[in-house]
Amino acid sequence: MEHPLQVDELTHLDNPPAVVVEPAPAPAPLAAAAAPPLPPLPNLPASDVLFLRPSDAHYKDYLPAANLRTRLSPALRAVCKTEQAVSVMVDWVRSNGLSFAVRCGGHSYEGFSQSTDVVIDLRGLASVTVDTSAGVVTVGAGASLFPIYQAIAAKGFGLQAGSCPTVGVSGHILGGGHGLLARSHGLTCDSTQQVKLVDAQARVLERTRARLEALEARLAVLEGAEPPAA
Repeated sequence: MEHPLQVDELTHLDNPPAVVVEPAPAPAPLAAAAAPPLPPLPNLPASDVLFLRPSDAHYKDYLPAANLRTRLSPALRAVCKTEQAVSVMVDWVRSNGLSFAVRCGGHSYEGFSQSTDVVIDLRGLASVTVDTSAGVVTVGAGASLFPIYQAIAAKGFGLQAGSCPTVGVSGHILGGGHGLLARSHGLTCDSTQQVKLVDAQARVLERTRARLEALEARLAVLEGAEPPAA
Protein backbone atom coordinates (compact mmCIF):
# COMPACT_ATOMS: atom_id res chain seq x y z
CA MET A 1 0.00 0.00 0.00
CA GLU A 2 1.22 3.51 -0.76
CA HIS A 3 2.34 5.71 2.12
CA PRO A 4 1.38 9.42 1.81
CA LEU A 5 4.36 11.40 3.03
CA GLN A 6 4.05 14.76 4.77
CA VAL A 7 6.40 17.58 3.83
CA ASP A 8 8.18 17.49 7.18
CA GLU A 9 8.98 13.82 6.71
CA LEU A 10 11.24 14.62 3.77
CA THR A 11 14.84 15.43 4.63
CA HIS A 12 16.79 17.67 2.28
CA LEU A 13 20.35 16.55 1.57
CA ASP A 14 22.79 19.28 0.58
CA ASN A 15 25.25 16.78 -0.81
CA PRO A 16 23.37 13.66 -1.85
CA PRO A 17 25.60 10.63 -2.36
CA ALA A 18 26.47 9.89 -5.94
CA VAL A 19 25.03 6.68 -7.29
CA VAL A 20 27.18 4.91 -9.82
CA VAL A 21 25.44 2.27 -11.91
CA GLU A 22 27.79 -0.06 -13.70
CA PRO A 23 26.44 -1.25 -17.07
CA ALA A 24 25.68 -4.94 -17.14
CA PRO A 25 27.94 -6.86 -19.51
CA ALA A 26 26.23 -8.23 -22.60
CA PRO A 27 25.63 -11.96 -22.26
CA ALA A 28 27.88 -14.06 -24.42
CA PRO A 29 26.27 -16.61 -26.74
CA LEU A 30 25.98 -20.00 -25.14
CA ALA A 31 28.21 -22.66 -26.60
CA ALA A 32 27.98 -26.41 -26.57
CA ALA A 33 30.08 -27.94 -23.79
CA ALA A 34 32.34 -30.71 -25.06
CA ALA A 35 29.88 -31.71 -27.76
CA PRO A 36 30.58 -35.06 -29.43
CA PRO A 37 31.92 -34.88 -32.98
CA LEU A 38 29.33 -34.64 -35.71
CA PRO A 39 28.82 -37.51 -38.14
CA PRO A 40 30.05 -37.08 -41.72
CA LEU A 41 28.22 -34.24 -43.41
CA PRO A 42 25.78 -34.83 -46.27
CA ASN A 43 27.27 -34.83 -49.73
CA LEU A 44 25.85 -31.52 -50.95
CA PRO A 45 27.53 -29.11 -53.38
CA ALA A 46 28.39 -25.54 -52.39
CA SER A 47 25.65 -24.34 -54.72
CA ASP A 48 23.10 -26.02 -52.43
CA VAL A 49 24.40 -25.27 -48.95
CA LEU A 50 27.02 -23.35 -46.99
CA PHE A 51 28.34 -25.37 -44.04
CA LEU A 52 29.71 -23.24 -41.20
CA ARG A 53 31.60 -24.50 -38.15
CA PRO A 54 32.88 -22.32 -35.28
CA SER A 55 36.36 -22.22 -36.83
CA ASP A 56 35.12 -20.91 -40.20
CA ALA A 57 35.69 -17.28 -41.14
CA HIS A 58 32.03 -16.37 -41.75
CA TYR A 59 30.62 -18.34 -38.82
CA LYS A 60 30.06 -15.24 -36.65
CA ASP A 61 28.31 -13.40 -39.49
CA TYR A 62 25.27 -15.65 -39.02
CA LEU A 63 25.18 -15.61 -35.19
CA PRO A 64 23.33 -12.33 -34.38
CA ALA A 65 19.79 -12.82 -33.10
CA ALA A 66 17.07 -10.65 -31.59
CA ASN A 67 17.48 -11.99 -28.05
CA LEU A 68 21.06 -12.25 -26.82
CA ARG A 69 19.99 -14.23 -23.77
CA THR A 70 18.79 -17.18 -25.85
CA ARG A 71 21.37 -16.99 -28.61
CA LEU A 72 23.36 -20.19 -29.05
CA SER A 73 26.50 -21.14 -30.95
CA PRO A 74 25.76 -24.28 -32.97
CA ALA A 75 28.35 -26.92 -33.75
CA LEU A 76 27.15 -26.69 -37.35
CA ARG A 77 25.12 -24.14 -39.27
CA ALA A 78 23.82 -25.24 -42.65
CA VAL A 79 22.80 -22.21 -44.71
CA CYS A 80 20.55 -23.86 -47.28
CA LYS A 81 20.21 -22.38 -50.76
CA THR A 82 17.77 -24.92 -52.25
CA GLU A 83 14.74 -26.84 -51.04
CA GLN A 84 16.63 -30.04 -51.79
CA ALA A 85 19.31 -29.01 -49.30
CA VAL A 86 16.67 -28.42 -46.63
CA SER A 87 15.22 -31.87 -47.27
CA VAL A 88 18.64 -33.53 -47.10
CA MET A 89 19.52 -31.71 -43.87
CA VAL A 90 16.25 -32.67 -42.18
CA ASP A 91 16.84 -36.31 -43.14
CA TRP A 92 20.46 -36.11 -41.93
CA VAL A 93 19.71 -34.73 -38.45
CA ARG A 94 16.80 -37.14 -38.04
CA SER A 95 18.82 -40.18 -39.13
CA ASN A 96 21.68 -39.27 -36.80
CA GLY A 97 19.51 -38.36 -33.82
CA LEU A 98 20.78 -34.78 -33.62
CA SER A 99 18.91 -31.92 -32.01
CA PHE A 100 18.40 -29.03 -34.39
CA ALA A 101 16.56 -25.78 -34.99
CA VAL A 102 15.33 -24.06 -38.13
CA ARG A 103 16.14 -20.37 -38.47
CA CYS A 104 14.82 -17.66 -40.74
CA GLY A 105 14.94 -14.16 -39.23
CA GLY A 106 16.09 -15.07 -35.73
CA HIS A 107 13.34 -13.11 -33.93
CA SER A 108 12.19 -15.99 -31.73
CA TYR A 109 12.65 -14.45 -28.28
CA GLU A 110 12.20 -17.90 -26.73
CA GLY A 111 15.16 -19.16 -28.76
CA PHE A 112 13.27 -21.72 -30.85
CA SER A 113 15.52 -20.89 -33.83
CA GLN A 114 18.66 -21.68 -31.81
CA SER A 115 20.52 -24.92 -31.15
CA THR A 116 23.92 -25.97 -29.84
CA ASP A 117 24.01 -28.89 -32.28
CA VAL A 118 22.71 -27.99 -35.75
CA VAL A 119 20.89 -24.99 -37.17
CA ILE A 120 19.23 -25.38 -40.56
CA ASP A 121 19.44 -21.78 -41.70
CA LEU A 122 17.00 -20.71 -44.43
CA ARG A 123 18.55 -17.32 -45.18
CA GLY A 124 20.08 -18.69 -48.36
CA LEU A 125 16.51 -18.97 -49.70
CA ALA A 126 15.71 -15.26 -49.88
CA SER A 127 14.47 -14.67 -53.42
CA VAL A 128 11.51 -12.35 -54.01
CA THR A 129 9.55 -12.46 -57.31
CA VAL A 130 6.56 -10.26 -58.09
CA ASP A 131 3.95 -11.32 -60.66
CA THR A 132 2.12 -8.08 -61.44
CA SER A 133 -0.47 -9.70 -63.70
CA ALA A 134 -1.59 -12.13 -60.99
CA GLY A 135 -0.97 -9.77 -58.10
CA VAL A 136 1.14 -12.41 -56.36
CA VAL A 137 4.55 -12.26 -54.72
CA THR A 138 6.58 -15.46 -54.36
CA VAL A 139 9.20 -15.38 -51.61
CA GLY A 140 11.86 -17.74 -50.37
CA ALA A 141 11.51 -19.17 -46.87
CA GLY A 142 14.51 -17.18 -45.65
CA ALA A 143 13.44 -13.74 -46.86
CA SER A 144 12.87 -10.95 -44.33
CA LEU A 145 10.01 -8.48 -44.55
CA PHE A 146 11.90 -5.39 -45.71
CA PRO A 147 13.19 -6.81 -49.05
CA ILE A 148 9.66 -8.09 -49.70
CA TYR A 149 8.20 -4.64 -49.07
CA GLN A 150 10.81 -3.06 -51.34
CA ALA A 151 10.04 -5.45 -54.20
CA ILE A 152 6.26 -5.12 -54.08
CA ALA A 153 6.29 -1.35 -53.47
CA ALA A 154 8.35 -0.90 -56.64
CA LYS A 155 5.47 -2.57 -58.52
CA GLY A 156 2.76 -0.53 -56.80
CA PHE A 157 1.58 -3.26 -54.43
CA GLY A 158 1.30 -3.65 -50.68
CA LEU A 159 1.09 -6.52 -48.20
CA GLN A 160 -0.49 -6.78 -44.77
CA ALA A 161 2.38 -7.90 -42.59
CA GLY A 162 4.51 -6.77 -39.67
CA SER A 163 6.29 -3.47 -39.15
CA CYS A 164 9.70 -4.86 -38.13
CA PRO A 165 11.84 -5.03 -41.30
CA THR A 166 14.16 -7.84 -40.18
CA VAL A 167 11.48 -10.36 -39.19
CA GLY A 168 11.69 -13.54 -41.26
CA VAL A 169 8.67 -14.28 -43.40
CA SER A 170 8.44 -17.98 -42.48
CA GLY A 171 8.10 -17.49 -38.75
CA HIS A 172 5.91 -14.45 -39.34
CA ILE A 173 3.35 -16.39 -41.38
CA LEU A 174 3.47 -19.40 -39.04
CA GLY A 175 2.50 -17.03 -36.24
CA GLY A 176 -0.33 -15.58 -38.34
CA GLY A 177 1.41 -12.40 -39.47
CA HIS A 178 -0.03 -9.49 -37.49
CA GLY A 179 0.69 -5.95 -38.65
CA LEU A 180 -0.66 -2.42 -38.88
CA LEU A 181 -3.13 -3.41 -41.62
CA ALA A 182 -4.53 -6.41 -39.74
CA ARG A 183 -7.76 -4.71 -38.73
CA SER A 184 -8.67 -3.79 -42.31
CA HIS A 185 -6.97 -6.54 -44.33
CA GLY A 186 -6.44 -9.44 -41.95
CA LEU A 187 -3.25 -11.36 -41.22
CA THR A 188 -0.47 -12.29 -43.61
CA CYS A 189 -1.59 -15.91 -43.51
CA ASP A 190 -5.00 -14.82 -44.82
CA SER A 191 -3.37 -13.82 -48.11
CA THR A 192 -1.11 -16.87 -48.40
CA GLN A 193 -2.11 -18.78 -51.53
CA GLN A 194 0.42 -21.59 -51.67
CA VAL A 195 3.24 -23.03 -49.56
CA LYS A 196 6.05 -25.46 -50.22
CA LEU A 197 7.48 -27.12 -47.14
CA VAL A 198 9.67 -29.94 -45.88
CA ASP A 199 7.95 -32.18 -43.36
CA ALA A 200 9.43 -34.28 -40.54
CA GLN A 201 10.03 -37.17 -42.97
CA ALA A 202 12.10 -34.82 -45.18
CA ARG A 203 9.47 -34.86 -47.91
CA VAL A 204 9.00 -31.73 -50.01
CA LEU A 205 5.28 -30.97 -50.01
CA GLU A 206 3.29 -28.33 -51.85
CA ARG A 207 -0.06 -27.17 -50.56
CA THR A 208 -2.46 -24.63 -52.09
CA ARG A 209 -5.03 -22.50 -50.32
CA ALA A 210 -7.87 -24.30 -52.13
CA ARG A 211 -6.65 -27.69 -50.93
CA LEU A 212 -6.31 -26.47 -47.35
CA GLU A 213 -9.80 -24.95 -47.41
CA ALA A 214 -11.21 -28.22 -48.78
CA LEU A 215 -9.50 -30.12 -45.94
CA GLU A 216 -10.87 -27.63 -43.41
CA ALA A 217 -14.39 -28.08 -44.78
CA ARG A 218 -14.04 -31.87 -44.65
CA LEU A 219 -12.84 -31.77 -41.04
CA ALA A 220 -15.73 -29.49 -40.12
CA VAL A 221 -18.24 -31.97 -41.62
CA LEU A 222 -16.57 -34.89 -39.83
CA GLU A 223 -16.84 -33.00 -36.54
CA GLY A 224 -20.48 -32.18 -37.18
CA ALA A 225 -19.94 -28.48 -37.66
CA GLU A 226 -20.90 -26.20 -40.49
CA PRO A 227 -18.17 -25.84 -43.17
CA PRO A 228 -16.67 -22.36 -43.49
CA ALA A 229 -18.47 -19.98 -45.84
CA ALA A 230 -16.86 -19.50 -49.22
